[in-house]
Amino acid sequence: TIPNLNGIEATHKITSKYPAIKVVALSMHADTQIVTGSLSAAASGYLTKNCSVDERVKAVRLGAAN
Repeated sequence: TIPNLNGIEATHKITSKYPAIKVVALSMHADTQIVTGSLSAAASGYLTKNCSVDERVKAVRLGAAN
């Protein structure tokens, strides 16, 4: 949890100020609205916390490659 800021807002602030930084969101939420919001905020990827370590590694590698 981020005080006074949700993950979508944080992603937007980070990617707006530092466009070279890639964000892969990791959340407990699988809600379509939250996933879409994160990707609209320029996240390079989105994973739920119940994904495997292999999926996390792959997402970070793909995010870095974009």
